Amino acid sequence: MQASSKSFLLSILFTAGLSCLTIIALNAYVDPWRFFHDSGLAHWDSDGRQQNPGIIRQRAFNVAVIGTSMTQNFRPEELQQLFGGQAAVLSISAGTGREQALTAGLALQQQTLDTLVWGVHPGSFILPAQEVKGNAFPGYLYDNHWLNDIYYLFNISNIEKALKDWRGALRSLSARQDVTGQSWQNLQYWGDKYQYGCPDIMALQMSRRGLPAVSDDFRVADEQIVSNVSENLLATVQAHPGTQFKLFFPPFSELYWALLAERQPLRYAAYRRLMREVVIQLTPEPNVELFDFTALQGVVDNLQNYKDLIHFSPQISSQLLRMMQAGEFRVTDAQLGTVGHFPHLMKGAAINMAVSECLQAPAEG
Repeated sequence: MQASSKSFLLSILFTAGLSCLTIIALNAYVDPWRFFHDSGLAHWDSDGRQQNPGIIRQRAFNVAVIGTSMTQNFRPEELQQLFGGQAAVLSISAGTGREQALTAGLALQQQTLDTLVWGVHPGSFILPAQEVKGNAFPGYLYDNHWLNDIYYLFNISNIEKALKDWRGALRSLSARQDVTGQSWQNLQYWGDKYQYGCPDIMALQMSRRGLPAVSDDFRVADEQIVSNVSENLLATVQAHPGTQFKLFFPPFSELYWALLAERQPLRYAAYRRLMREVVIQLTPEPNVELFDFTALQGVVDNLQNYKDLIHFSPQISSQLLRMMQAGEFRVTDAQLGTVGHFPHLMKGAAINMAVSECLQAPAEG
């Protein structure tokens, strides 16, 4: 009886172990994020944190875009036309400075990059230098320590995606053809999914308390800003002297800056301090061009260019690329006093009037 129980237990353990190995093998074979090989079974995904390492490892390109959602509407075909070669958009929505630096570092390690376009969202670089988005950021995809690959193989969400991709590939040949195409180049593009103009942006942001709230204001130590810029931007630039870095401050709407200054003066001050620190540390580097689009007239003063207070239309994204290629709005260390400085920022009644006018304006598709 005792021997029978032991055999039964061993059979259960064997079955469980075999099932586990089968699932892990399927995960490695399907390779849902294309970490090990260019799997024809895996569906490309728009989650930049998860998918970017697979693009970097399995595709060839010499021009890359790094940044937050401000950079997701850059079109690879436009990048290729302006800067030559093949391009990849490696943005991370709400990406921290550290997440962006790790993405840039992996791309620079795996590819030979001639040009790297980097959108410097001030909110990303006032955080602690090593901060990532907790469990949402799969750090094991960004290193070369093979022992960490076990986290990829045993990750439940990765296994679930592998099973989903496997079932999708088995359903029809057309599904397989779809996932092996070139759609990876525009995975994160959202430009055609929204209307642009005031009714949408104001109604949506006010209903979601998306306007800067006084209670959310916070102070940021200068040392934190200095270390973030140094560890994530400057260190990346200095480690790759053969790559031309085109850094830019994105054109948030003028109304956003006005609201930020009025309702969150501490964060507003931190943003301005961050921009000055980027100028101080980065402009002396010979392989850096820094562009300041924060006061770009015709853009920031027209809310019809925005889906919300900071996210601008694809047409503006195209305009920024052309300006960078032409060297327009480039910043030097001699212009330090003008960066992050808004001498004519609207206040009080002017803000209320801008909001009121905006709510009465027709939205554009």
